Amino acid sequence: MTRAALLLALAAALFFVFERSLRSRETPQPTLVERLLPEERAKELVVAALSIEQPGASARRIVARKAGLWRALDATNAVCDSRVIEPLVQSILEARVLTRASDEADIAAFGLARTPLWRIELCGAKVLADPGRDVLLALDVGRSLPPHATLVRRSGETKVLELDFDLARLLDETFARGPVPFEDARLVAGPFPGPGRTIDRVFVDRDDGTGLELVRQLATDASSASEAAWTWQLSVDGFAKPCPAPRAEAFLAFLTSVPTAGALARRSANELGFEKPTVRLTILGSGGDAMVLELVLRRDENEAYGFNRTLDTLARMDPVLAELLAPSAASFLELDRPNLWDSWLREHLRVEPGR
Repeated sequence: MTRAALLLALAAALFFVFERSLRSRETPQPTLVERLLPEERAKELVVAALSIEQPGASARRIVARKAGLWRALDATNAVCDSRVIEPLVQSILEARVLTRASDEADIAAFGLARTPLWRIELCGAKVLADPGRDVLLALDVGRSLPPHATLVRRSGETKVLELDFDLARLLDETFARGPVPFEDARLVAGPFPGPGRTIDRVFVDRDDGTGLELVRQLATDASSASEAAWTWQLSVDGFAKPCPAPRAEAFLAFLTSVPTAGALARRSANELGFEKPTVRLTILGSGGDAMVLELVLRRDENEAYGFNRTLDTLARMDPVLAELLAPSAASFLELDRPNLWDSWLREHLRVEPGR
């Protein structure tokens, strides 16, 4: 080997060692895989609330279980989505982590400086009564690590941990949608009418004294209560007519899916006009449960508001969608009219009513 070739090989080897050393410093290597919480400790914890804080913005939000629903503990009393919250809690309790070696520069780069990006606390039932919020576990949350991990540390500690799911992205996304974390942003929020149950009757009453009633009933020639044996009837001014099932089913699917446009403080209900709502809907489920919705339609101002009296939640509504909750009899019976509920469901939820 010539002297020049030898020098070139030596330079390449030194560069390789230097590059590996630099990469090691930039991306500290994980060491031990362990559970975030010991298994027995995780099983003992009864999580009744979540506290989520952005320390840099001095903003804290708390959601807690109340009467079977997760609620925002603020002036909105908004219902939050248990389908997101409960798996999240379970994921934290069962999480596995990698311990990462780190120095002060690394900690800042990881989003875990003195002021972390997020802080999440799993709390017990005394979250409001206890000045310390009855904290069971607190995590400072840093940045995401592709493809599906997050850098965290236990609040008050310095050790950096790599969490085995992307908690940072989940928090970023839920707060990007609005100030209420994990909000179930539907006027009919929660599991109503419940698993295995149906909506059997809806009353629509307007402030001008007019209204209609939509009723699900067993076909007169049916021999069993199978799904195919049910029909719909529309009553207006005491006169009943058969209602086409695709219209009735699309309306009910829309009714339980229609989104709100922002939760509002309940104390503003009267000033928005809910002492005399434009429309009131009374929805009766097959299990005997009921839900009452009220709408205020300010058509001259192109504004609409919805008040779920049963859930005690108030929200701003898209005026176009709010009008679809106050249908005329012709919307159901005149088949040359477009089925606007079905069109909305197909476009926004990619579902077909009755499927």
